[in-house]
Amino acid sequence: MTYVEIGGIFASGMNGYLKFADQKTRERYTNKALLARFNLSDNKPNFVSVSSYIDGLQKSLWQTVIMFGAALAILLVLLLCSGR
Repeated sequence: MTYVEIGGIFASGMNGYLKFADQKTRERYTNKALLARFNLSDNKPNFVSVSSYIDGLQKSLWQTVIMFGAALAILLVLLLCSGR
């Protein structure tokens, strides 16, 4: 079963984000009429699959590692050059 996760809506008491068992269930509980009933229609929620969410997290993690590595390399070069 593939679950769909909402990036910004936290389900209190469930230790995680809202997850839907399938596309039909997601459409049933996130239709515009239901969102408007709770004044949420202007929020424009974005729904992604868990695999897309995890791919995005992995990409962000690699970007962070590369940025810190580059900053460390620049710092080392500056320290080695200033020691001369």
